[in-house]
Formats: sequence, structure tokens, C-alpha cells
Amino acid sequence: QRPWRRVPPSVLLLLQIAALAAIVAALARPFLLSTSSSGLNNVVLLDASASMLATDVAPTRFEAARARVAQMIDAVEPGESLALVSLDAQPRVVAPPTGDRAQLHSALETLHPSNQSANLAAALSIAGSLAAGHADAQVTVVADGSLDQGQAPASSLPLPVRYIAVGSPNAPNLAVTSLGTRVTDGRVSAVASVANTGSLATSATLVLRVDGSRYDAKVLTIDPAGAATAEWDDLPANAHTLEAHLDQPDGLAIDNSAWAVLDGD
Repeated sequence: QRPWRRVPPSVLLLLQIAALAAIVAALARPFLLSTSSSGLNNVVLLDASASMLATDVAPTRFEAARARVAQMIDAVEPGESLALVSLDAQPRVVAPPTGDRAQLHSALETLHPSNQSANLAAALSIAGSLAAGHADAQVTVVADGSLDQGQAPASSLPLPVRYIAVGSPNAPNLAVTSLGTRVTDGRVSAVASVANTGSLATSATLVLRVDGSRYDAKVLTIDPAGAATAEWDDLPANAHTLEAHLDQPDGLAIDNSAWAVLDGD
């Protein structure tokens, strides 16, 4: 007779809901977006991947991240420790857990961005080893918006992880993502792909150089989060090295060119 009725308010019901939410949160172990850190033992992962060379944060994302880590080192109190791990393709311990600020600053200055991607899972594994035996330890990841947090084995990491973002994943940037060649019956062809990681449609001129000399240029219009291709046929049969290069600067210079070698080493 009454297919729906309001559940009467109950303190016990509210406590059960709160307990269930706490259990779900504990099992999920989510990343916490934070600009502060706590805990007597902090393991800091500093992103040193290629995208940290982007200039959407002055002077670069990496320098802004380094300054943020330097502030964390300055905040280390007596009895506390901080460890520093490079977050790149092959993560490594730059500074083991220590409370020596001078040693930490010196280790921080040795870090520089690479031209590769970041291996977050490996870096978190190292962090877990450094934090072993410290119940009050935590991990702080200082990285840019391009970092794939899906790499993280959060469920197997028995300590909290905080994520401090530097830069934006939607910063304007074009990248030459590939340059391939094909030789058919002595005819040389090439195709290049350009991706737009920004949030606005962008036009760009893609220049093809053959053995260092400008050969041709094509104007591409690329949608946000999209890609476009350029093709060339009947290239010089004796060509050795091709380069596809974006003719205008943007926020990340390292991905504005791609090369292909047609023969030889």
C-alpha cells in the first residue's frame, strides 16, 4: 500500500553510513591533491620527465617543481627526515632519508629533466622501500599535469600519497609524434603526425627537411586533443635523413621535431 516511504532519521544509520564511507576511502587509497605535507618521514618524488621542460610555468615546470621541493626541505624540523627520488623513466634515489637540509639541497641541485617519460609505478615502489618500518611516513609526488596517476599501484602502497601538481595538462602545445618512411619500387614516401594537446584548435606549419635542406612545408589545422598527418611522395631517392619540424615555437620545444633515417646506421 505504501511503495515508498522516507527512512526515519537515526543516529545509528548516520554512523553506519560514515563507517561505510571510511572503509571505502581506506580501500581506495586515493591521491590527495595538496600543497602541504605532513609526517615525520617524507619521501618526495620529483618529476624529471621531458614534459617538465614546458614553459607554461615560468621559467619551466621543472624549476617551479624544484623550488616547491626546496621549500619542503627548508621545512624539515629536527627529528624529521626527507628522502628524494627522481621520477623519470628509470627512477633512482637521489638522497636517502635524512634531516640534513644542506645535503638535501645539494642532492636537489643535481636533478635535471630528461627527454623520456616518467615511470610512476617504479618510483612508488622505491618510495615504499624507503618508507618501510616508518608508520608515520608519507609519499609526496611533485609532478606536472601529464603524469598518469593510473600507473600507481595505490592499493598495494601501505602509506598515504599526496600529489602536488605543477603546470596544466591542457597547456597549449603541439608535438610531432611520428615520422615514418616507405620505399616502394625505388620511390620514397614519408608521413608525419602532429598532435595538439591543448584546449584550442591550432594551425601550424610543418617543414620537411631532407639531409638538412628545406624540402617542403605543409599547413595543418589540428583540433583540440586531436591529430593531423602530412604526407610526401617521390622524395629524392638518395635521401638519407629526414626531419619534420614545426616552424613556430610553443610551450615545449623538445617535441617539435622528429627524424627518420632511410638507410645506414
